[in-house]
Amino acid sequence: MAYQFIRQEPCYDHILFVLALDRDKMKERILIGTEQQIRFRLDGNKDNDVIYDITRPLGRFLIDFEYDKEKEEKKLRKAEYEYGREQGREEGRIEGERSGRTHLLTLISQMSAGEDADKVTQLTDPEVLEAMMKKYGIE
Repeated sequence: MAYQFIRQEPCYDHILFVLALDRDKMKERILIGTEQQIRFRLDGNKDNDVIYDITRPLGRFLIDFEYDKEKEEKKLRKAEYEYGREQGREEGRIEGERSGRTHLLTLISQMSAGEDADKVTQLTDPEVLEAMMKKYGIE
C-alpha cells in the first residue's frame, strides 16, 4: 500500500492519527504515533513501537462514528433517571435523619419529664429505645 503525508509544516514531536485506506483489498489501517514511528511501521518495520496499529475492513472507521439518535437519547434518559434517583435518595436520607433526630429529642424530653430520666443513657441499646418509643407513643 503506497502512502504519503500531506501537510503544511513538519510534525516531528507531535502524535499523529493516520488513516490509510486500501481500496483494492477493501481494508483500512489506523496508526497512532509520532511521524517517524508511523513511517517506519508503514515501511514494514514491525519491531518499531507505535501507540496504536490496527487493520480492519474498509469503512469500519466511519461506522464507529455513526450517530444513533435514539440510542443517545436512551443513554441520556437513563443518566437523567439515575441522577434523579440518587438525588431523591439523598433527600430521603437527609429527611430521615432529621425525622429521627426530632423523634429522639422528643423521646428524651418526655423521658426526662417522666419517671424514665435514668434510662436516657441506655437509649443506645435498641431494645431499650424501642420499649421507650412504644411507652411514649413515638413512631
